[in-house]
This record gives sequence, C-alpha cells and structure tokens, in this order.
Amino acid sequence: MEKKEAEKAPEAQAPEPKADGKKETKKEAEENAHADAILKLYPQYAELYIDGKGGVFAPGTPAHIRGNARLYKNKYHQ
Repeated sequence: MEKKEAEKAPEAQAPEPKADGKKETKKEAEENAHADAILKLYPQYAELYIDGKGGVFAPGTPAHIRGNARLYKNKYHQ
C-alpha cells in the first residue's frame, strides 16, 4: 500500500484588527457593511439608529419603538 502525502490545507486569513486591537468577527463585518450601506442612503442625518433587521430610526424615535437598534454616527453626513 502506497503512502500518499497529505494535502496542505489553505491557511486561514485572520480578520482585520479593530482600532482597539480586537479582531472583527465575520458577523460584525457584515453588520457594519450593512449599516454603512444604509448610512449612505441618509446623508442628511448626523446619527441614525439601525436595528439587526434593517430598520432605520431617527435619533428622536422613542426607545420602545426602536427596540434594540444601535446608534451609528453617519460619516456621510453633509
């Protein structure tokens, strides 16, 4: 019986480190890309609440309506 050499597995690429030194997970990267796309659509707002389902809320929206939405600073604000 012949011995076959094991194929080398491709090396996994580590996620880019965040500014604070922590690594960004794939899920966080997807969420940030999604939030970034939404923020581009609303350059008139300096800040927006965005939830995990894509809901967008103005800063004055009551907490019981916006639920678990996160507040993002809009880098596209004009």
